[in-house]
Formats: sequence, C-alpha cells, structure tokens
Amino acid sequence: MHQLKNFFGVLDSDLHYLDKHLDEAIDRTLFCYSHIRNKYFRADDVNVFHSGQYFIFLYYLSNTIYRNEIKNAADYSNYDTAVRNTCDKIYCLNKIVSCCEAYYEVALPDYFLVDHPLSSVIGRANIGNGFLFIQGCTVGGNGGVYPTLGENVFMMSNSKVLGNSTIGSNVLIGANCYIKDMTIPDNVMVFGQYPNVIIKENYADRIKQAIDAQFC
Repeated sequence: MHQLKNFFGVLDSDLHYLDKHLDEAIDRTLFCYSHIRNKYFRADDVNVFHSGQYFIFLYYLSNTIYRNEIKNAADYSNYDTAVRNTCDKIYCLNKIVSCCEAYYEVALPDYFLVDHPLSSVIGRANIGNGFLFIQGCTVGGNGGVYPTLGENVFMMSNSKVLGNSTIGSNVLIGANCYIKDMTIPDNVMVFGQYPNVIIKENYADRIKQAIDAQFC
C-alpha cells in the first residue's frame, strides 16, 4: 500500500478491490509456488524482496481483480472504471519493481517461473503450465496474431516468439533464438534466427531433466 500510495496515490476504490481480491491472489500465487523447485520459493510464503516472487504475486493480484470484476462481469460494457484504475496501478508498480511487463489482461498459466526477468515482455499468447522465461524475452504478436505455447516451454535469455507460432510442449528455446510464424514440435531444443531456425530432436532426457529441476 505504501508503494502504491507513493507512486500513484490510493483511493477508497483501490482499497475496496484490494481487500476484496487479495486472498484469492495470494492463493493463486502460493499454488504457483507449490509447483516450483527453486530453493528460494516456498509454498507458504511470498518474499517481496525476491523480485521474481514479487513479480508473480503482483501479476496474479492485478489479473485476479481484472478477471473477477471485468472479464467475467455479466455486463462487460458496464464495469466500474475505478477497477481498471486499480489494475493499472498494480500493473505499473509491477513494471517499476521488476522491469518486466505482463499486462493484467494477459492470461499467464496457473504455474510458471521467472528468473531475473529484466526487460522481458510477455504479450497476449495462449501459454501452458510450466512456462519459464528469463531476461530479455519477448512473446508478442505479428499482424494482430499471437502465439500458442504448450506446457513446459523454457525461454532462455533474449529469445523471441512472435506471431502465428505454435510451440509444442517440453520445448527449450535457446538464448537469442527468434521464432516467428512457425510451428515447433514437442520435445525439442530450438536455436537460431528466423527463418533459419535449427530444431534439435532426440533430447527428451535432457529436456526432462531441465523441467524436473524447475517444476514438480
């Protein structure tokens, strides 16, 4: 509350929506943490001094308010504009403290992991559970079309997935890789730059090892 007040000011409407939806946002956050093996994450605590944990919490907080008050509203056109202002404040705070962008209308999965997510931008894709991204990653549109990512997709530093791309499950996308308007199968490692992307198969054991090290 001090952070929101110092940056943006806090209204009675902000207090109302935060009080109404905070418990659900914490439950979603801890459910996410319960699937993460990283030693800094616990299933019963949110460490606000860990920027990755705080990013996940603030995303779920803004997204919980959005989907309960706006997206799932009986009359979408008649929602209270004050709730949008509350979501915007939390979203902007998240960008300030994490230097990472995930708009509250973006549907991130029930569990995912970020590791030093500085300068990453995650857009309006369909993303499966077990998603992991680190610094400088981009998931975004091309011509108004956005990607679909399966489960257990890992994006290494400065990798990009854009446009009409379909990424299978259990896929490791290498550092600086650029994928645009492409289909990537399950259980592969991907390197290189569009249109000269290199797909390496027969790495199922190595991919499983990487996934098991991060998620349970």
